[in-house]
Amino acid sequence: MNGAADSEDAGERLYAATIAHAQSRGFRLGDGADQHFRERSDDAARQLAGAANDEGFDLAIANARALIDAMIAARPAAYADDPDRLASNIIGEVTLGEALARLCPIWPFC
Repeated sequence: MNGAADSEDAGERLYAATIAHAQSRGFRLGDGADQHFRERSDDAARQLAGAANDEGFDLAIANARALIDAMIAARPAAYADDPDRLASNIIGEVTLGEALARLCPIWPFC
């Protein structure tokens, strides 16, 4: 990665990979979780700007996928008292909070 343009592109690619992973599992992010992933993707891209290789970017994608999977796994407990939410395909701030509590520190999301 090299320079601001590459940083912006890397942030968008990380965010897109996160969304694609959630969709591949049949879910979509709620607004708050979506904003969290967008912001952290941009932060990661800035941190990785000028990196000599893609190891950090690959790690960020792997960690995003792990976080999405943990959010999905957290749904039954997180939404036990909200059957409508549990029946939806949304993974949101509640599941994000539970997944982060389990996985932190998981870079770049904590």
